Amino acid sequence: MNIKRRIEQLEHKLTTDPIVLTMADGTEMPLPLSTDPFKLLGIATKGTANPSQQRQLDLIAQSVSSREPDGAHLVDLLRAYLNGPVRERYLQN
Repeated sequence: MNIKRRIEQLEHKLTTDPIVLTMADGTEMPLPLSTDPFKLLGIATKGTANPSQQRQLDLIAQSVSSREPDGAHLVDLLRAYLNGPVRERYLQN
């Protein structure tokens, strides 16, 4: 295992700030700390979500913004994907 991979794993373990979704009514909803938006993006494109992942995808799709650790914007990208032209396919799964 190379040093870069070890550092990434350590950073992942040390991340304690949850992803917080802001809904249309202004309420904020944290996602579980174990949520991996990169993995969810892959799952959304394949349409292979389990029930827990599907709930997270539904919440992200319904949100209007998010706050991620270190100012990331992956959840924003995921929301755009879920609410874009593929929405019809996403809703059928």
